[in-house]
Amino acid sequence: MKIEIFNRKTILSLLLLLTGLTTVVAQTGLSVSGVVTDAETSEPLPGVSIVIKNTTQGTTTDFDGNYAINADSDGILQFSYVGFKTLEVPIEGKNSIDVSLQPDNNLLDEVVVVGYGTQKKSDVTGAVASADIETFRNQGNTSIVQSLQGTVAGLNVGVSNEAGGDVSFSVRGQNNFGGSEGANTPLIVVDGIIFRGSLQDINPDDVQSIDVLKDASSTAIYGSQAANGVIIVTTKSGKVSGGSGKPVFNYSTRYSFKKDANRLEYGSREDYLDQKRAFKWPEAFPQGDNYNPDYNPVTDLDPQEVAGFENGTNVDWQDLLTRTGFVNNHNLSIGGSTENITYFVSGSFLDNEEVIKGDNFSKITGRVNLELKLNNWLKIGTNSFVTSADYSGIEFSRSAYTYSPFAAAYDEDGNIVSKVTERFGNSTLLTENDLDDDKRTHLNTTIYTIIDMPWVEGLSYRMNYNNSTRTRKHNQYLFKTSDRVSQGSKDLFFNKDWTMDHILSYNKIIKDVHNLNLTAVYGREERYIESTESSGTNFSNELLGFNDLSLASTLDIQSGAEEESSLYQMGRINYNYDGKYYLTGTVRRDGFSGFGRDNKFAIFPSVALGWTLSRENFLVESNVISNLKLRGSYGQSGNRALPRYSTLAKVDQNNAYVFGDGGTTVGGQFTSTIAAAGLKWETTTGLNIGLDFGLFNNRISGNIEYYNTDTEDILINIDIPSLNGFSTAAANLGKVHNTGLEVNINSINVQTSDFQWTSALNFSTNRNEVVSVLGKDDDGDGIEDDLPNSGFFIGEQLGVIYDLQIDPDNPIYQFGDADISGIYEPGYYRVVDQNGGGVSIADDRIILGNTAPAYRFGISNNFNYKNFNLSVFINSIQGGKNGYLGNNSYWRVAQWDPAGRGKVNGLLPVIVDYWTPDNPNSEYPSLRYDNIGSEFEAKAFKDRSFVRLQDVSLSYSFNSDLMDKIGIQNLTLVASGKNLHTWTKWKGIDPEITDEDGNAVGISYERPVTRNYTLGLNLSF
Repeated sequence: MKIEIFNRKTILSLLLLLTGLTTVVAQTGLSVSGVVTDAETSEPLPGVSIVIKNTTQGTTTDFDGNYAINADSDGILQFSYVGFKTLEVPIEGKNSIDVSLQPDNNLLDEVVVVGYGTQKKSDVTGAVASADIETFRNQGNTSIVQSLQGTVAGLNVGVSNEAGGDVSFSVRGQNNFGGSEGANTPLIVVDGIIFRGSLQDINPDDVQSIDVLKDASSTAIYGSQAANGVIIVTTKSGKVSGGSGKPVFNYSTRYSFKKDANRLEYGSREDYLDQKRAFKWPEAFPQGDNYNPDYNPVTDLDPQEVAGFENGTNVDWQDLLTRTGFVNNHNLSIGGSTENITYFVSGSFLDNEEVIKGDNFSKITGRVNLELKLNNWLKIGTNSFVTSADYSGIEFSRSAYTYSPFAAAYDEDGNIVSKVTERFGNSTLLTENDLDDDKRTHLNTTIYTIIDMPWVEGLSYRMNYNNSTRTRKHNQYLFKTSDRVSQGSKDLFFNKDWTMDHILSYNKIIKDVHNLNLTAVYGREERYIESTESSGTNFSNELLGFNDLSLASTLDIQSGAEEESSLYQMGRINYNYDGKYYLTGTVRRDGFSGFGRDNKFAIFPSVALGWTLSRENFLVESNVISNLKLRGSYGQSGNRALPRYSTLAKVDQNNAYVFGDGGTTVGGQFTSTIAAAGLKWETTTGLNIGLDFGLFNNRISGNIEYYNTDTEDILINIDIPSLNGFSTAAANLGKVHNTGLEVNINSINVQTSDFQWTSALNFSTNRNEVVSVLGKDDDGDGIEDDLPNSGFFIGEQLGVIYDLQIDPDNPIYQFGDADISGIYEPGYYRVVDQNGGGVSIADDRIILGNTAPAYRFGISNNFNYKNFNLSVFINSIQGGKNGYLGNNSYWRVAQWDPAGRGKVNGLLPVIVDYWTPDNPNSEYPSLRYDNIGSEFEAKAFKDRSFVRLQDVSLSYSFNSDLMDKIGIQNLTLVASGKNLHTWTKWKGIDPEITDEDGNAVGISYERPVTRNYTLGLNLSF
C-alpha cells in the first residue's frame, strides 16, 4: 500500500518555485530534450541539474521533469539531483534522451568507527556522532579539537587562548564532583588505541575522521574509562589515484594573523589620576559632590611615578607586552596504494606566536601509515607518528598591563628600567633576558596484523601492539635582579605506555536477511611515569645558567616514578534482521591496578535495540519519509579517575630526630595516607533513546537523542576524625543524575547546476542534579544535608553559585541613605540581609544561579557556486534564567601598603564604570569596596550568554580541465576568519574564558581569545 502524506510532486514544485531554480543556459549546437524520472516510482523529478560535462553550461528540469538543452552531438550530459545517484549519458547525436535516476543511499552507508571495528551508519544503535572536520580544515587551527568547537551536539569544547595549549572538552556535561584531574574528560582513541598524550601532538591534516561515542551502549566497549564519552580519531590511509596506483602528493600551507578579539583598552594618565581621586574620595570629595582643590593625587604616587608625571611619561604597557600573533603551517603528504600496498606518509611544520610576547609554540610532525597484503589472508601494517614540539619562552606577565602610565619602561639609553616603581617591583620586560628551554617529543607506534582465517569464512583475527614514549625536557634560568636572586632549574619527565589488543571478529550473513557480527577483545595496558626535578637559587656565577646547578647556594632535588597496569576483556554482538530490526549487546570486564585489593575488577554490560520503520511496508513507499529509525540503549560504563596508589597506605619521611645538642639529624618514616582496600569504580548507568530521520530523499535529515544517566560510587576525598592520625580518606560516595536532549538537522536547501546551499543545525541541553554526597542527615529532617562550603546542594545542579545577594533594586549605597551602617559607606554594594540579623556570609548567602548553560547551539551554512565555496558557522551558549553565570567584577585593585596608606594598585581598563560621588549611577561599586573584607563582600554575577560568528571560510578551486593539462589534480585558494564577532552582554575579554579552577574570568588580564585571518593554499598532484 502506498501512503501519500503529501504529494511529492507538489512539494518539490513549491521548493523549485521558491528558490528560483529554473535556469536555462543557451548554447548553439544539437537540441536535446527529454524527461527525468525517479527509477523506483517513475514519477517526474523537477529541479534536476543537467550540465554538459567539462563545461559550466547547463539547465534544470521543470515541474514535470522536462528539460531542453543545446549541446554538441558528441558531448556528455551529467544528471544530478539531491538524494539520487549522479548519471552521465553520452549524447551520441540523439535529440531525445529520457533518463531515470536511482536513489542514492550513501548517506546511510557511510562508515562510522565504533571502537574495535566499524559499522554502517544505518546499522548503528547507539548515540554516535561524526564530526564535520572538512568544513573547518582551512581555519589554521593548531589542534584538531579546535575544529570541533560547537559542531557536535553534546560535545562541549572550550576556547583556545594559549600557544600549544590543550583545549578542555567534555561530553554530555559533568558526571561527578570533579575532584581529580581529568575526572570529566572523555577517553581519546586514535587508530584503535587508547591515546594518553596531547591531541596537540597529532597533525590535524593527518586526520580522516572523528567519531564521538556518547551513550552507555556505544561507550561500554571501553568500560572503566568511558563514562565521560569517547572521542575516536582515525588518521588517513592511502588511496588509489584513478585506479592506477599512482601516488597522490598533497601540499597545503596556511598563514594566520592573530589579534585580540576583544582588546580591553587601559586608561590614560588622567584616568590613572582619576582612580587615585576615586579611591581617596573622602579627601577628594569631602562634601560628596564638589571636588576639593586642595587634594593632589600626585602626592599618592611613588617617586618614579612623580618623575614620570613631571616629564610627560605616558607608557601603554599593554602595547609593549603584546604583538600581532601568527600561525605558519606547512603540510606535505604522499598517499596511494597498489594491489598489495596501501601507504600514507606525511610531514608538517607549524610555528605559532600568540599575541602576548613570550607565548610561543612550534612543532614538527611525521607520520607513516602503511599496510602490506602478504597474501589473501594475511596483512601487516603500522600507524606511526613522531612529534617534536618546542614550547620555549617565558610569557610576559599580563598583570603588567596595569602598571602605572607614569612609570618609564626604558631609560634614556634604551635599557630596561629594572624596578618599575616601589609598588610594582621588577619590570616584566626583564623576562626577555631570561632563559627558557622547553622541548617535548612524542614517538607513537602501532604495529598490527590481520589474519582472515581461510578455513572459516567471515572469521578474522587482529593483533594491535602500541608503544608510546613521551619526554619533556624543561630548563629555565632567571637572572638576578635588584629584587630577585638568580634561579635555575632542570626538569626531566618521561612517560612510556604499551598496549596489546587481541581482537577476534566474525561476520556472517544467513539467508540474505540475518546479519551477524561478533567481536571479542582481550587486551593489556602498562604505563610507566618518572620525573626528576632539580632547582637552585642564588648562583655564585651566572655564566653557565641552568647548565651548572652546582653553582647555586641552595639546591632542591626531587624525583619520582609511578606505574599502573590494566587488563580487560570485551565481547560484543551486532545482529540485524533484513536491515529492519537491530540488536547490540556488549559486556566488558576491566581490571585496574589503582583500585583497592577487594575491587580490582568490574563488569560493564549494555544492550541496544533499533527498528528501521522506513523499511516496513507501511512506510517503504512514502514520498516524504526516506529514512526513519528508532533506537534505544541501556547500559553501564565506568570512571577510574583517581591518583595512582590512592588506595594504598603511603609512607613518607622527614627529619624526625636530632641526637643531642648540635647532633646529627636523622630521618624518620611515617604513614601519610590511609589505605582504602574497598575503593571501587565510579559507575554511570544510562538510558538513551534516539530517532534518526530523513525526509524528501534525505534532503532534510538528522537525529534526536534523549538521555538519562545516574553516576554512583563517585570517587571523593572525605574528612575523617584526625584521632587516628589522618584527616582525609578516599571513598565511594555520592550520586549525580544527568538528563539531556540533543538535536541535529541537516538540509540541502538549494541545488542547481551551478549553486548549492546546505545547512546544519545542532542543539543540546544538559541538566545535572546532585542526588547525594555524603548521605548525612544531621538535622534529622529526613533530607540529606547540603554541603554549602563545598558548593554541593541536594536537588540542585553542580556549579551552584551560593553567595551574598546584591540588592537588585538599589544595588549601591549613595550619600544620604539612612541604612548605611557599620563597615559600609557610600559606593559600596548594598547586600541583602536575608534573615534581618545583619549581613554575614554565614547566614545571608543564597543560591543566585548556576555556572552551567541552559543550552548550546551551532548553525553552519555552506554555499557552493561554480568553483567558489563559502562556509559560515555560528556558535552559541545560552544561560536561560540564572544559568551560565560568572563573576563579572573587575579584579581587585586596592592595596594597603606597609604604612597603612590606601593606594590603588594598578590601572583599570576604561570599560570599568566605577562609583564616585559625581558618578552615582555606576555599574560597579567604589574602588574602596575591596577593603570591606570577604565576609561582607558581594560579587557581580552576570550572564555569560553569547552568539559568536566563529568561522567564515571562502575558497576557490581552479578549473579541473585546466589543472589536468599541467598535471595538477586540485588547486584551491582559501581565505578564512575565526572569532570575527561576538554578541554578548558580558564585560571582559571573552565569556568563555575561565581560570585554572574553571571559574569565569571577568574584566581581567587573562590571555585573550584571538581573531584570526588566514590565507591558504591546497595543492594535489
